[in-house]
Amino acid sequence: MAETGKVLFRESWLQNNFPDSIRTDAITGIWDFLNAIDWSEPWLIGLQVFHACCFILTFLTRKHINLQCAHFCALLLLAYSAQYINEWAATNYKLFSRLQYFDSSGLFISLVLSLPLLLNCLIIVIMWFSASWDLMIKVKRSKIRSQIREARASKKSSASKEHDKGAAEGKKKD
Repeated sequence: MAETGKVLFRESWLQNNFPDSIRTDAITGIWDFLNAIDWSEPWLIGLQVFHACCFILTFLTRKHINLQCAHFCALLLLAYSAQYINEWAATNYKLFSRLQYFDSSGLFISLVLSLPLLLNCLIIVIMWFSASWDLMIKVKRSKIRSQIREARASKKSSASKEHDKGAAEGKKKD
């Protein structure tokens, strides 16, 4: 299946007037599209390393909320600017790439840049919900323990008051 996608892609490049661009009618599916990409290009390897570093940073900063918030905002800002990156890359692709991957609909940039960034943001949000859930459980347990301590304290004080009251009545009878 992957070879079929590569063959279709290569044939579409040869049939096109621009041999280094992609015809959008040649795209039969996302997996064929991803398999047809030459992942050995240095800039794509660098992009993969960048995404790996982002995922690692996400897990390294899970206990440092301020750093993770900054990381989260940077990832969202980068995903937001994907359209501008796509436009620039479409006009200047020869500076860093052998093939023109950057289409006007933004399929390529969405799959290789925005999707991993947004998945990383989703992981961060899930970790934040998990931390909030754990904190809510700790607060509730602390509240229950406090209520139990208050109940025991009030029980002891009422028992000691009754004991003192009974002792005082016993002295009055004498």
